[in-house]
Amino acid sequence: IANSNYSQSGTSIQISKLNSSFTIQQVIFSGSYQNNYGISFDLNSKEEVYVAFTDGNQIQIFNSPSMLKSTIGNAGFGGRDGPASTATFANPSGITGDDDGNIYVKDYNGVRKISPDGQVSTIFRSESLKLNSALLSYAGRFYFKSNDSYLMSVDANGSMQRHFLLSISGEYVGGQAREMAIDKSGNIYCVTVKNSDWSNRFIRKYSMNGTFQDLTNIPVASDLAIVVDSEQNLLVNAN
Repeated sequence: IANSNYSQSGTSIQISKLNSSFTIQQVIFSGSYQNNYGISFDLNSKEEVYVAFTDGNQIQIFNSPSMLKSTIGNAGFGGRDGPASTATFANPSGITGDDDGNIYVKDYNGVRKISPDGQVSTIFRSESLKLNSALLSYAGRFYFKSNDSYLMSVDANGSMQRHFLLSISGEYVGGQAREMAIDKSGNIYCVTVKNSDWSNRFIRKYSMNGTFQDLTNIPVASDLAIVVDSEQNLLVNAN
């Protein structure tokens, strides 16, 4: 879980590991960040935590317990591939990993890959994808929202598919990391707003064929965040 604190003197954020009673067991990261988009993060089977600093244009990897393992990106804005120390990112937002230790990042350039030795490459680049979006991993493909609200995916070789429209007229479907999640069956959950009524957000569940179900019976928070845990529970920051 991540908690942030906004003040005139600066903005801080803390990533914590919770125990089964949902109290803090361990602080993974605590520090400042310099942006409104914040961070997104994921973890692998070794409980290493991947953190994407959106406006900081860097990726950091933390070992458990809470030790910085490596930093990828020189904090400059751009799309340069290459070694961790010289590579650049453009507002990295979504992040996930695979079983081989590779990390995949969604940024304004498209989808980037970080190998276990820190080499950065671009596996898919498109001018139509310049927005902040989650990056969801399922069955060897990586799913994200395009700037025209379509669900898109690429595989590790950069083969792209355009799936279905995530919103209809009068709707907004969120695509940032905290606003999208996927379960082991490939169902995708998105934060949805109708008729610009931001006080009435709800969750929509999409199957891989584009059919959907609106989950309007959950008392969601005004700043809604969702995630699916390892037991396939949908976790929501509710009111």
